Formats: sequence, C-alpha cells, structure tokens
Amino acid sequence: MIIAKYNRKAFTLLECMVVVGILTLLISIILAAISASKQHARKVIAAIEVKNIESAWRQYYAEYRKWPSFASEFIPIPITGNVAFILQGLNDSSDNNPRRIPFFIFRKINAYSNPVNPWGTKTSNSTNFFYYVMFDTDGDNSIVTPAGTNVQRPVIVWTYNADYRATEADKIIGSWE
Repeated sequence: MIIAKYNRKAFTLLECMVVVGILTLLISIILAAISASKQHARKVIAAIEVKNIESAWRQYYAEYRKWPSFASEFIPIPITGNVAFILQGLNDSSDNNPRRIPFFIFRKINAYSNPVNPWGTKTSNSTNFFYYVMFDTDGDNSIVTPAGTNVQRPVIVWTYNADYRATEADKIIGSWE
C-alpha cells in the first residue's frame, strides 16, 4: 500500500472563507463606530455653535442696547442672508449693525451664502440645516422654545438634528439646554 505524502502549503477554500468572513465582520463594526462618532461630533459642534450664536446676539444687545429691527418673540427667524450679515459685521441692507462689528463668524456657509449647521451641505438650501433665533422683545426675559417649553432667556438659538431618530430626545439642539 502506497501512502501519499500531502504537503499543505496553502489555505483551503473553507479557511479562506472564514478569514474573509471575520474581516468583513471587523470592518463593519469599525465603520459603524466611525459613523456613530461622526454623528456625535456633529451634535457637539451644533450645540457649541448655537450657544456661541446666542452669545453673539447678547453681545449685539450689549453694544446697541436693542434687538435688531426684525426681532420677534413669537416667530422663528432663520439666520440667513441679512440676519447672518448683521452677526458677521457685513453690509446688511437694514443697517442693523451700523458699526460693522463682527459678533460671530460662521464656520460653514452653503453655496447660497447662508450659514448652515454641521449637517448642511454646500449645495443644499434646505431649512433643516439653518440656525434659528427668537428674541425676548417684551422684556419679561421669557421665551417659548420650539419644543413648547418656557425658558428664562433674552434670546434663544437652535437648529435641527439631521441624524435624529425617533428614540432620541435631541431633535432640536437649542442654546437653552
């Protein structure tokens, strides 16, 4: 009886499939973690920006002792166009910032020259990506937020979380939080 010697110098098909399966699993776990960290980073950036924009409006009030002419306590005002120009110290058509003081410089601007939140893209002009502001125009230091709660502040700023899921509580990222 002749016994053949079998020298194994390569992977079998089954071993290759197991290795590929393990690599696929590891890559999918890593990609999910990267995606989750990007979502969290956008939320943090948006939260910081809404607080900084609120601070810019407070500085505006401290400088001029009044809110801009378009200020409203009951109507959300998108921070776009002329409103954004006021905060940046640019030439706004309503002359609400006559000294051209730059109170805030926006980090991200879309192709329409409107500031957008961290989810906004260069080409999108969707209102989901804008920042919004409301002012305490009657002087009672009380504003009703978009979520329906009453906060004691002279001005509030917010944006919407584009990564929002029904299980999350932070659809609105507001400066009052």
